[in-house]
Amino acid sequence: MKIVLAHNFYQIRGGEEGVFEAEAELLEQAGHQVERFTAHNKSIRFWSLPVVAKETLWNPTSFENLSRLLKSFQPDVVHFHNTFPRISPSAYSACREAGVPVVQTLHNYRLLCLNGLFFRDGQPCELCLERKSTWPGVQHRCYRGDFLGSCTVAAMLKHHHAKGTYANLVDRYIVLSEFAREKCIQGGLPAERLTLKPNFVLNAPSQGGDSRAGAVFVGRLSKEKGVDVMLEAWKQIGRRLPLKIIGSGPLSTEVSALASQIPGCEWLGAQPRAEALQAIQSAECLIFPSTCYEGMPLTILEAYACGTPVLASGHGAMKSLVHPGRTGHQFEPANAQSLVRCVEEFMGQPEQNRRMRAECRAEYEAHYTAERNLAQLEEIYRSVLDHSVSSATSPAS
Repeated sequence: MKIVLAHNFYQIRGGEEGVFEAEAELLEQAGHQVERFTAHNKSIRFWSLPVVAKETLWNPTSFENLSRLLKSFQPDVVHFHNTFPRISPSAYSACREAGVPVVQTLHNYRLLCLNGLFFRDGQPCELCLERKSTWPGVQHRCYRGDFLGSCTVAAMLKHHHAKGTYANLVDRYIVLSEFAREKCIQGGLPAERLTLKPNFVLNAPSQGGDSRAGAVFVGRLSKEKGVDVMLEAWKQIGRRLPLKIIGSGPLSTEVSALASQIPGCEWLGAQPRAEALQAIQSAECLIFPSTCYEGMPLTILEAYACGTPVLASGHGAMKSLVHPGRTGHQFEPANAQSLVRCVEEFMGQPEQNRRMRAECRAEYEAHYTAERNLAQLEEIYRSVLDHSVSSATSPAS
């Protein structure tokens, strides 16, 4: 097939960028022709607020550039990973005018929540979803704590939901978990266009050996990742299960200082992927204490590929992703004492832990390999070619 993959890169690289690049490489390896249509948020710092607001709602330059690409490349399908904010929903209309089916992966909850996380003041928040309104997000300045920025995102969502952009101009949505699918249906997206396809691990590592020691955390050091909860728990756990912390972010300075004071904790900073995977392969377990719902954490999938059990907060995507007693354990989100009990239970069952290593690898091979993901992607593309909704009238911009 001829496929356009589209993505609006964030100022700080995250998991979405990794999935976008991995799927492009996967499709090209399989012999498909792939063109990349991208934008980057780094340039936004030079824009005035009125320009940012206007372009977020409808970017005519993005519309024109994509229209030219569609005319010259003539793809079978356009697959978006992120349009916010510079590509904008105008790109969907460009596809509709060209008669090209649209697939959109929902990596987060942006269509239902201003910050895309369902997260506010250190805990999950679904006010906008429950009230079918973006006003709570504006009131609480949920987009980066900025009132005008929150108004801009709210205006974009209200306008395009009202115009039917999200309901009519996207032929198929890819959701990463059953939890996300339920939230999208609750938020008004057409259930029949929501297809569950998880992320995957490209160039997966081999399963780690039997000689393992300690626990490992790999991820962004930020409030929603539950790093503070993990460190509080390790004040009690200490050297009984040494913890390596790999990652960087807004809390790097704080984590560095606290880890140096907690026996058994070691902060290694950001590490190349190879080193991070080696640490996961060598660990008895991966700690995943996120206090937000998450989308589909690649770190957990990589842990499964390494045969490493996962101790995760039991909500959001993790509730169905981590199987207690088989691929890991769950603990109460944002509860350090619950994490302590979870770790102690894990440490007290060495025979079960060895069995879980094989179960983790089996879980990866059954659901998260590149080969399985390719087959799912190709099936999704074929289905939208066969059942395109592109005959609907495009909403006015």
